[in-house]
Amino acid sequence: MASTRHRPDGTTPDPEYDDLTERTRRFTTGYLDYNQQRRHADVGEIRMLAVAYDIAAEHTRRDTTAGAHLISDEHRLHSHLRSIVGTAGIRTNDSDLTLANRARDAHRLTTAFPAWMTALDDGTVTLRHATALLRYANKVNDDRRDDYGTKVLDYAATHTPGQTDTYAKKLAARLNAADFETAFERAYDDRAVTIQDLDDGMSILSATIPTVAAHAGYDLLSKQATQLRDDHHDDAKAHRARVREAQAAGEELSPEDAAFIDDPRTVAQLRADVFIETLLTSTPQSILESVAKGKPRVQATVSIIVPITTLLDPDAPRDIATIDGMEPISAFEARQIAGTVTCFDR
Repeated sequence: MASTRHRPDGTTPDPEYDDLTERTRRFTTGYLDYNQQRRHADVGEIRMLAVAYDIAAEHTRRDTTAGAHLISDEHRLHSHLRSIVGTAGIRTNDSDLTLANRARDAHRLTTAFPAWMTALDDGTVTLRHATALLRYANKVNDDRRDDYGTKVLDYAATHTPGQTDTYAKKLAARLNAADFETAFERAYDDRAVTIQDLDDGMSILSATIPTVAAHAGYDLLSKQATQLRDDHHDDAKAHRARVREAQAAGEELSPEDAAFIDDPRTVAQLRADVFIETLLTSTPQSILESVAKGKPRVQATVSIIVPITTLLDPDAPRDIATIDGMEPISAFEARQIAGTVTCFDR
């Protein structure tokens, strides 16, 4: 729509429309129409999945009445539910387990939070808002459930699903503060470090640790990585300036400038490099303060199986190097490690 100006008499002419204005109008109308259709479909699906749960629950009650006690009621309910929703899942390419979990959510939403169904019906909130509500609902005691549902609904009506998720998480923790501390103690006992091997010689090293420590560690890594990135940028800028000066004066570059290589790493890459470098080269404070103080650090042991041709000629056709004969690693890493060992097992 073209801009308009007031006439000399103070009146404003009608706005001028062009093809882009019309396309924008059609987009807005179409998007809102499809959004409404999707909302109605989401609500209908919730109600249908809740019906599936009710059918499975009735099957379970009848089995119990008939004296079938070989498995628990919960296992029997789960079995019936997967069987019922699996019939529909075959037609929609959804797994029976996924649909069963969604049916449980639908049952809880329709029975424990009926006001949310009304809000879904009239479009006040979306299914994604409801998903945020349910994600933390099991952390709230039954006597505070109504308060939780009402407050999250009031918030969701004027906020995005992402903001609602954050609010619901905090509210659930606040309403169950005492239980949260107990849950934290239980979760703290399960702290661990795990590894997941990926393709292309990469792996994910994960640590389940207290949130405060995790955020403090991530913040430190980010600051260190950013500082390194800035230092590298400053070095590169100074190097370019010296190169220009040498070229202007017709002089040769110094050995340092001639060998200078710019560091292209991003902050994310530097963060990962600083993390593993710190992990492999630093000594934990708990070790410094333990009876092991002053003794050699524990050395990491990695068994590499690598064809000899990979070490001798990087350009020759070769087989892949592996860790313990299982997980592939790059030839570059294999040669680096081979260059530091004192002996080989053939």
